[in-house]
Amino acid sequence: MHISRDIAGLGTVSTDKTYFDGTVAQFRGIPYGAVTRRFQRPTIVDEWPTKALDACQFGPVSPTPALAATLNLVGATLEAEDPIPPADEFLCLNLNITAPTNNDAAKKLPVLVFIHGGANCMGAGSTAGYKGAPLVHMSLGMGQPIVVVTMNFRLGAFGFLASADLEEDNRAAGDRGVGNYGIHDQIVALQWVKRYIGAFGGDPGQVTVVGQSAGGSEYLGFLISADPVLTLRYLLTWRAGDIHIQMLSRWASREQLFSQAVIMSGNAVLTTRSLEHQEGIYQKFLAHLQIPSDIAASDKVQRLRDVPVNELLNAYIATGSPLPNWQATVDGFLLDDLPRSSTIGDQQYDTYVRRIIIGDCEKEGIIWAPRIAKLGWTPDKIRALLSSCFPAEVVDRMTSSYNLSDFSPEQAVAILEPFCNDAEFGRDIHAIAKSFSAGAGKALYYHMRYGNPFPGPFQNLAHHAVDLLFLFQTYNHLLPDKLAEAAQQMGRHWINFLNGGDPWPAYSEGESSMCYGPEEVALLGRKEDDMGRYERWENLGGTDEWPRCSMIIRGEVASLV
Repeated sequence: MHISRDIAGLGTVSTDKTYFDGTVAQFRGIPYGAVTRRFQRPTIVDEWPTKALDACQFGPVSPTPALAATLNLVGATLEAEDPIPPADEFLCLNLNITAPTNNDAAKKLPVLVFIHGGANCMGAGSTAGYKGAPLVHMSLGMGQPIVVVTMNFRLGAFGFLASADLEEDNRAAGDRGVGNYGIHDQIVALQWVKRYIGAFGGDPGQVTVVGQSAGGSEYLGFLISADPVLTLRYLLTWRAGDIHIQMLSRWASREQLFSQAVIMSGNAVLTTRSLEHQEGIYQKFLAHLQIPSDIAASDKVQRLRDVPVNELLNAYIATGSPLPNWQATVDGFLLDDLPRSSTIGDQQYDTYVRRIIIGDCEKEGIIWAPRIAKLGWTPDKIRALLSSCFPAEVVDRMTSSYNLSDFSPEQAVAILEPFCNDAEFGRDIHAIAKSFSAGAGKALYYHMRYGNPFPGPFQNLAHHAVDLLFLFQTYNHLLPDKLAEAAQQMGRHWINFLNGGDPWPAYSEGESSMCYGPEEVALLGRKEDDMGRYERWENLGGTDEWPRCSMIIRGEVASLV
């Protein structure tokens, strides 16, 4: 079955990829942005030289370390429909559109734009788990059809390396800011969607951006040689953080590229670093690649541009890991200020984003378990750490709240994981739900509590990214019946939200949250929700020291005690 669409100003795009008896079509590898050289912001693609595009094959992906291909966070494998696309740092700015094949042209459909995860280091919009056809098919069955867009963008050093030298180079080229190239790719993709999605039946005024995660894999390499399976426990994905960053950016807000957002296990506090921090990474790259630090800035940047792709990928080990996290940069353009736990609860948001869904998984912090265990924490060491950051009365409350006064080495992970989970995920995500609700917007709050049914280090745990098994309906045939039904409920909830509905009451209405598991999908109030440690968050949160202690406990920041 051959499907084509005429796009004003571009030409005709065609595909033979159809699903569910021809009711759903997928257009692949559509270029949305162009990059002429490394470490440069993209420009939108607004012209096709041939006026015709064959969209039957996925487009190139961003270069990623070879090790990335061996990792599987969720433990289940989906059969790939096509060969893995090639990697190309300049041609990876492409997207895939999945839409109903038959749609009344007068009725424009809500659009879901999904930004894949992978710690800004790995991943692709063409991954089998993100296949949009099952979700579009479900939407048709509900009578609430949607369009799904997935994308590729620059990852790792290609998308996130930042330094004063690069800032000077970018300024000379007429660009403000530095780093964040991968986020600028995402923004250009959203600009392309706003301009051209109407040709696929989508409504540019009803775009919901969906992203999952926010992460920390700085010490991934610590365990790779000993046990490759354990490396999974360090790998976090983090696209939700990039969405939150766009909501905080005054420049991105002026674009008004989406009206709703779904923030799954992420926040900008986790995924943003200062330019000074990024400068340290840049200097490590120069040293590893034997580029003198005392030559002219323009010469250093040019030498980095001349480094072959694989050599640049291999230089990631200079950060301490072959698969490091890559974070956004406070560059004075995309972001003016470093997001902090101490201020995130008072954050005001532009009213162009009307509604959000935001939530987390029950055991986000379990992904840090091996490092926590390896660092040998004891009750005395934890108390000394807390005492270096908090007054005695706060130390006592934290010690009591998290049972930190007496645990064995074997119990360290079980005791410290909730502390880290709350410090970096739960408390800040809850604060965002509250602050967004306090403004003109509406926040719908949720928790994922169903455990991963598949064999592996996270089996039976509601670990970070377990929700990827549920949203796209791509794993339903592998899930136990109870979890497959929960996945269908989540899919229906998200589709209803895209179409303007409220799948459950807003957080401001009784501080309620939708809990997916552990026994059923149910709406719970504050008193019934035993996952939401609200009193602890309100009594202990609101400072930057709590997440700093967590980063020390899991090894991202060196301890001063």
